[in-house]
Amino acid sequence: MRQLYGLYQPDEGQILIDGKPQVFRSPSDAIRAGIGMIHQHFMLVPTLTVAANVALASALRASRCSTWIVSLRASASWRRPMVSKVDPGAYVWQLAVGEQQRVEILKALYRGAKFIILDEPTAVLTPQEVMIYLSP
Repeated sequence: MRQLYGLYQPDEGQILIDGKPQVFRSPSDAIRAGIGMIHQHFMLVPTLTVAANVALASALRASRCSTWIVSLRASASWRRPMVSKVDPGAYVWQLAVGEQQRVEILKALYRGAKFIILDEPTAVLTPQEVMIYLSP
């Protein structure tokens, strides 16, 4: 997983996306190629809101943030069942672990991830949250 995300360099073999060899020297390279990674230990700023964490991950300028929040609330991605349960105005420190994981997934989706790598996705979840992810 870490080689695919550009954290480590492979000793051998190759990574193919759409049949084309890829070399990821950093996570930025992987993100540009449409790969997102949700680490077991989340990369969120607890004192910021959900929307601010997504904006921070997307490298949006602070001056555009309030406009982005309005459009984010109206966006179809917030109406998806997985994400719709997360209030964009909530502070991350107030969220349950499962909700924080959804914020991480939202960050990856907002950056345009076509593939998302989940590092032990159920390790930090309660049994009830695991059942939510496993249900169709």
